Amino acid sequence: MKVTMFSVRKDEIDFIEKYKKEFPYEVSIVKESLTLKSVDKAKGSTGVIIIADSQIDREVLTQLKNYGVKFISSRSIGYDNIDIESAKEFGMLVSNSNYSPYSVSEYTIFYSIMLLRKLPTIFRKMEQEDFSLRDVIGKELWTQTIGVIGTGKIGKAAINGFLGMGCKVLAYDIYPSEELKNKVEYVELDELFERSDIITTHLPLTKESYHIINSKNISKMKDGVIIINTARGELVDTQAILDGLESGKIGGAAFDVLDNEGEIYRYKNRDSIEYNQYKKLRSYENVILTPHMSFYTEKAVNDMVYSAMSNMDCYLKGEKAPNNLIK
Repeated sequence: MKVTMFSVRKDEIDFIEKYKKEFPYEVSIVKESLTLKSVDKAKGSTGVIIIADSQIDREVLTQLKNYGVKFISSRSIGYDNIDIESAKEFGMLVSNSNYSPYSVSEYTIFYSIMLLRKLPTIFRKMEQEDFSLRDVIGKELWTQTIGVIGTGKIGKAAINGFLGMGCKVLAYDIYPSEELKNKVEYVELDELFERSDIITTHLPLTKESYHIINSKNISKMKDGVIIINTARGELVDTQAILDGLESGKIGGAAFDVLDNEGEIYRYKNRDSIEYNQYKKLRSYENVILTPHMSFYTEKAVNDMVYSAMSNMDCYLKGEKAPNNLIK
C-alpha cells in the first residue's frame, strides 16, 4: 500500500525515515503542498499525509477521490484548511495530529514576558547604541491577570505555565475543563475581556470564533491590554488591532499567526491589504511578529510526523485512528 506525504520539509526527513521502519507501507515524499496542480502525485495512493499549508477544498477532494484516496491524515492540529463536509460526502476519512502543546504554550509565555519587559524597544535602542533606561521600565508577569480563551491541550499547558509563574488566570471555553476548574476562574467572555491584562487565544477556527478579537470586543478591554495569538490568524481582526495600537487602547501585541497570512508569508503579494497591514504592524515597537513557527521544536515535529503516520497505519490496518475527525 502506498501513501503520499506532501509539504515535506528537510527537517522532517529523519523522522519520516525513522517511522517508515515501524509502519509497513510505502511512503512517497513530495515537497510541494497538496493543490490542484500537485494532486496528480497522489495517484495510486490509498492515503495522503498533509500539513496546514495544503488547501483541501472540494475540487482537490474530487480529484483525490478519483485517484482512489480514502484517507487524509494531517500533521497539523488545526483542520480548517480541509473541507470536512465534502470529505464526509465522498466517503473519505480525515484525521489530525497531536503534538507537544508546550511548543506553543511556551511561545505564548515568552511573548508575554518580552512585551511586559519591553524587549522589542530595548533591542531597537541597543541597535542605536542607546543603553539608557529611558521609556523601558517593565512589569512583572506574576502581577498580571491572564485571560485564556480556549482551554484545550495548548490552552491548558499555557494556563499551567502562567500559574507556575504566579499569575491569576481567567478562562473561557464553551466546554470548561473539569481538571482546570479548581485552578482557574472560568468566566463569560465579556468578563474575561474586561478583567484581563493579557489575553491569549487558543481556539480552533470556526464560524463562531472567526474574528473573536474585533473592535467591539477590544473596546471592552482594559486600557493598555496585551493581546497574543499563537492559534489561528483569523481569530483576530488585524485592522482592529492596528486601530487599537494607534489609539493606545492596546499596550502590546504578539502574533505568530495573521489573518490570511498566506498572502504575506507564502505568496508575497506586496500589493495586498494583508501585506500592508503586516508592514504597519512591524512599524510598532510594542508588536512582535513571527512567521507561524511557535510549534517548531524538535519534539513537536517528531510528534507531528509520528501521529500522522500512526493514524494512517491504523486506517490501513482497518482500525479506528485515534484522531479521526469524521466518525
